[in-house]
Amino acid sequence: MGTNGTGPHLALPRIEVTLDDGRVEVAQVLNQDLLRWDITAAKHSWPNFQDVRTWHATFCAWAALRRTGQIPKDWTWEAFSEEHAVQVRALDREGNPVEGEDADVEELEADPTRPVAAPG
Repeated sequence: MGTNGTGPHLALPRIEVTLDDGRVEVAQVLNQDLLRWDITAAKHSWPNFQDVRTWHATFCAWAALRRTGQIPKDWTWEAFSEEHAVQVRALDREGNPVEGEDADVEELEADPTRPVAAPG
């Protein structure tokens, strides 16, 4: 929990992925997903993420969706990026798609707080 009792404030976005079967999945990108990019990019001598923003966002989406079990663990990065991911979009705090330069996966802030049901 944060010091104000509201929980952690993450400076990492949620992403929305439209898959080739029509499903739309949303996942929170976490540090471990960014680390997976860093390790894989270094291993394969990939460009800096700032030079390949869509590639980077798609990779982080793949890592987050695999981690959360929203896509099968046997979907390789290549299969996900070349066959299954039709669209990948970053979402703002309200869950709206972010377009253009503001859609950078590492520069958006997201609110990880889950909505609470109204008292009944």
